[in-house]
Amino acid sequence: MRPRVRAAGGAACLALAAIVGAATLVTSSDEPAGAAWVAQGAARPAGPAAPALPAAVPADPTRPPATAKRPAGRLAAAPALQELRRQKPALRVVDGRVRTLSAPPGQALKLPLGTPAGASADTRAGAFVNRYAEAFGLGSGVTTQRTRTDRLAGGDTVVRFGQYAGGLPVLGGELIVTVNRDGGILGAAAETAPAAPISTSARISAAAAQRTAVAAVAADLRADASTLTAGAAKLWLYDPRLVDGEGRAELRPTWWVPVHGAGAQRGDGIGSALIDATDNAVVVVLSEHRHARNRVVCDLANRGVDLNEVGNYWCSADPAGPAITRAEGGAASSVADVNAAYDYLGQTYDWYKNTFGRDSIDGRGAQVRATVRACHAGDTCPYPNAFWDGTQVVFGQGFATDDVVAHEYTHGVTQYTSDLFYAYQSGAINEALSDIMGEFVDLAYGTDGPRWRIGEALPPPPGGGDPALRDMANPNAYGQPAYVQGPYWYSGAADSGGVHYNSGVANKAAQLIADGGTLNGQAVTGLGLAKSAQLWYRVMHLLTSGSGWAELGAALQSGCRQLVGRFGITRADCAQVDAAVAATKMFDVVYNSRPQVVDRCNVNGQQPAVRLWEDDLERDGGWTFDRAVWQVIPSGDIPVSWAHSGRRALYGYMPSAAAPGTTGSATMRRPITIPAGETHLAFHFNVPTYTGTAGGVAVEYNAGAGWQSVSPDAIDPLPAGSLTRGYVTHTYDVSGLAGRSAQFRFRLTRQANVDREWLVDDVRLYQCLAVPAAPRNVTAEFSVAGTSATVSWNRPQAGTAVDHYAISVNPPVPGAPTTVAPGGDTTSLTLAGLDATKGYIFKVWAVDAAGGRSLPAELRFSATPPVDCRSAGVRIVNGRPIPRCKTPS
Repeated sequence: MRPRVRAAGGAACLALAAIVGAATLVTSSDEPAGAAWVAQGAARPAGPAAPALPAAVPADPTRPPATAKRPAGRLAAAPALQELRRQKPALRVVDGRVRTLSAPPGQALKLPLGTPAGASADTRAGAFVNRYAEAFGLGSGVTTQRTRTDRLAGGDTVVRFGQYAGGLPVLGGELIVTVNRDGGILGAAAETAPAAPISTSARISAAAAQRTAVAAVAADLRADASTLTAGAAKLWLYDPRLVDGEGRAELRPTWWVPVHGAGAQRGDGIGSALIDATDNAVVVVLSEHRHARNRVVCDLANRGVDLNEVGNYWCSADPAGPAITRAEGGAASSVADVNAAYDYLGQTYDWYKNTFGRDSIDGRGAQVRATVRACHAGDTCPYPNAFWDGTQVVFGQGFATDDVVAHEYTHGVTQYTSDLFYAYQSGAINEALSDIMGEFVDLAYGTDGPRWRIGEALPPPPGGGDPALRDMANPNAYGQPAYVQGPYWYSGAADSGGVHYNSGVANKAAQLIADGGTLNGQAVTGLGLAKSAQLWYRVMHLLTSGSGWAELGAALQSGCRQLVGRFGITRADCAQVDAAVAATKMFDVVYNSRPQVVDRCNVNGQQPAVRLWEDDLERDGGWTFDRAVWQVIPSGDIPVSWAHSGRRALYGYMPSAAAPGTTGSATMRRPITIPAGETHLAFHFNVPTYTGTAGGVAVEYNAGAGWQSVSPDAIDPLPAGSLTRGYVTHTYDVSGLAGRSAQFRFRLTRQANVDREWLVDDVRLYQCLAVPAAPRNVTAEFSVAGTSATVSWNRPQAGTAVDHYAISVNPPVPGAPTTVAPGGDTTSLTLAGLDATKGYIFKVWAVDAAGGRSLPAELRFSATPPVDCRSAGVRIVNGRPIPRCKTPS
């Protein structure tokens, strides 16, 4: 378990484990008062240098040059996806972006043309990323940089690439490629920020951000700000949607500032903060203890010290800290806890080495350090906890037991593989991986008591009773869910978003995959421990730092298929893994109780709609307010920008202390006449704090007969106890108001037991046109001579039925048709007589029987470069490099 992390304003927020996170093991949300833990990557007392920041967050990133040009060899998103599909991989596409991709079992995907024979795995993965990046949501203005390469048992290699936009690294933005021992591509996974950053420069200086960070960490930890100092501030791009966190749902320049305590001469990090680089707002405050065959063990002998200061427990030769009691190869100690930590760390090291060929926590032979019998000053001693702090493990008395040691050790392994953010879904997966691998170690050495129980050998709780913390086979017995949205599912923000509650989902999946069983109508035949261990270790390398339950399900399915033919794993085994994923409902997750984003007629952005009225709140005069409940922010008393777009948004606040019956509305200033046809009211909204009870928020209209709800579900669009952690979309069908003049408003009412807070932005009324959606996936294939091309496209996904397609080619091509009859899912035509020196613009519209025409789908292509021009980047058409040109020279 890790300590709780709070965001500015008291709202619970994510612990960015990819930067600094903390992972603890145990039992409740209790922790040392003001617990703040060690900054990963900070300087340490005497001893080995601290490791560099993990791959997802390089310690000092070298920024690739920003570019808006498509790199040579890279395909646009649609043709990239189409080319990938031809190889028949298993694909998971979300919001038009490939999230996971797996080659067919026992096969590998072809490498892009031009990849050098005998190239390294890094080069091969880089060629794959370069060609298909846009299919994974990495646009032409985005670059990638290889951040880490891991060699896996059996000869495969996992290569990780970080996402950069405008030259800045994106927190949590990653693309991971698996290359087999023969150099083929087995699969890929991505977590990317698709939107362009609002800016790539900082309006706020690093010095200002450092001052803000120190004040924020001091307030969060109840520390004296005069004793804290800020480390070097580094500029990143941060989007909370990448890590399922809260905040403005856009990619923003953000300072990351580590904060050090009184021992700053040793780099004693106690916290850090993300500071918005445009307005100096505190995004996240982080505390830093992650509650976890070259071993050193120190003993604090239950002497109470401030565990917020790393020097008080750091196990090294530094005389200021605890003395080394036992080192590698040394004689046994007279202290049982010292020997237990030494033995179980060795046991865990051996298991990782013998099972996966992994040399220590970092895979590179790092010394493993531990301090036992730790106590936090002023708290109950013995300290009933254990933690991994980014470089070493710390145990309270009696906590250095078999699976607990392996659990904390695995937090370190996760740090050096996927580096999962320690909050919400990714944090629960982080915790589960430690439970899973800890139990595998426990079972491998025969030291386990009851199978699948975590911590069964811990000291009994005060008053006696069961010492175990969790039961992987029956998570409900310890208050955890066995599947997504099942009994005991936790959707709040405490415990870093329920990392110790919802971890039961992956724990149950691991038990089903290993031993089999039945859940939710899915019967699973177990693979056994040996196969299961290989699968989960591979999954640790396939997850991105912000992965959630759906990504874990996809990684389990993809990882199994990558392993077919090795370690005894078969296709039939993968069917059982699929059943376990289905049994635990990993793909059924509801992210933060958000309503589904629905744009009723704008399917994939391709079906025409007419905007009748819209207001992005950037200008005054569109709304009237009453009872001082609503205003537009930023304002004099709320000088904070928290908008879906631009800088301004509607903000409503209703305190629970208001008089009973108090209400307040934000009302459109002028009515709108609703025309006949399918019409919708849509807006983005943000509920940043808990809504402890249903009701209190209404969306209403007045068409001359008084105010009425626009829909039965238009009172409080979120369930009780929910929050959005960013902006989401809601849409209401108001077609029934056709021919009437209507106003709309947002209304807050007083609730006795809860303050209400609501933000609204980008309000619009639009009407769907009853026409087909646009054709999809337009591509061109050239003849060898380049004088003819076959253009193909797929039928629309929505809208009215297609009667024919309208065609245009510019410059005109003699004999080219102007209409084409539908041809099932795929329609094509051949354009002959092309001039190989020219570029062409091809457009195709879907047209229905009434003449209703879709938006056009467009393809720009050329067979050879135009003459007399300078190259301005290269694009690929049908595998051939086509230079783009500037003005003729």
